[in-house]
Amino acid sequence: MGDVCDHITDGSNFSPKSSNEDAYPYITVRNIDDDIIDFRNCKFINKANYELLLKNGCKPNRGDLLFSKDGTVGKVSLVDFEKDFVVLSSLAIIRLKRSNMLPPLLKYLLKNPDFLQKVIGMKTGVTILEELFSKI
Repeated sequence: MGDVCDHITDGSNFSPKSSNEDAYPYITVRNIDDDIIDFRNCKFINKANYELLLKNGCKPNRGDLLFSKDGTVGKVSLVDFEKDFVVLSSLAIIRLKRSNMLPPLLKYLLKNPDFLQKVIGMKTGVTILEELFSKI
């Protein structure tokens, strides 16, 4: 993964207080289903919390992949749109080096049953994000 990725991280490690003021959406593993990022049932945060999470690298960019690493491991979605939103720690943000691989190809590889079985098998002891991308 290090050869094809510029950046691999997870979302916010704290859950910001939900707000309807200056509403910016944040998503978790619960908001990804069948490769779709569903904003209909997501929670919202205020502008101050959004800007804090933005500074901490919790905002995916167009072309990034989201990979669920907590709860239901292995849900994958391609961010193929522009939108101001952030993710929480249940999701990894995977940013590819643009010249090495197309995001839809990596999405397909991440959804491979053999890959997912290996990832789920590594889910004990240390965090899946560290294990996932250091050993594969």
